[in-house]
Amino acid sequence: MENELSLKKILELIKKRIWLIIVFSIFFSTLGGGYSLFFTKTLYETSSKLIVNATSPEMMNTLLVMIKEPSLLQNVVDDLDLKVSAEELSKQIFPESIGGSSIVRISVVYSDPELAVEIANSTANAFVNQIPQILGFKDTRVLSEGQINSNPINDDLLKNILLGLLVGLIAGVGYVFLLDFLDDSVRSEQDVEVLIGIPVLGVISKMNKKNTTLKKSDMLRVETREDSYANNEQKVISLN
Repeated sequence: MENELSLKKILELIKKRIWLIIVFSIFFSTLGGGYSLFFTKTLYETSSKLIVNATSPEMMNTLLVMIKEPSLLQNVVDDLDLKVSAEELSKQIFPESIGGSSIVRISVVYSDPELAVEIANSTANAFVNQIPQILGFKDTRVLSEGQINSNPINDDLLKNILLGLLVGLIAGVGYVFLLDFLDDSVRSEQDVEVLIGIPVLGVISKMNKKNTTLKKSDMLRVETREDSYANNEQKVISLN
């Protein structure tokens, strides 16, 4: 049965099943918050800085690649007695040249803020100590060490709750329209016309106690009218 979607019908449909939309919104927002609290590992970021006087951009790029080299990071793993491999540690380290200058920032993202500082500082020292032996490049030194950053970089609890709320609203509205689409019951005179193929001439209002029970004043008014009609009829008879 074809349904005509008008703004009025959409609003009536949403109002009729608003509780479904509320349930969907609460469910998905709770799901988003629970995911942030119980399934997302909190990460912290810190960085140390080096001065690297590279003679060319190609040399700078080579030195940046060497900072993430597992053979160099193995010294960091051994020094700090880390429970991860050098290859895994390489994925947590992000070196970059600041604005194309000689200052290189070694950023470390880790689940422990204190350990992140130790990794950043140990990586900087390992680079300064090992790179002369590997590449023969000696013009490097530590500019500043990393500091503890207690603010996580992925604290997305509120963001995930709001995202879940939005998804719940969309899913709830979609489910409401799906229920309406699958509902083939006759609900209006237009549906009757489509079903039987002839126009509807009249509609009988729904009968209930409210519209079938006369008030006392209305009953007195009806009785008064009946008496008036009876008197007029008697007058007509007497005249005849």
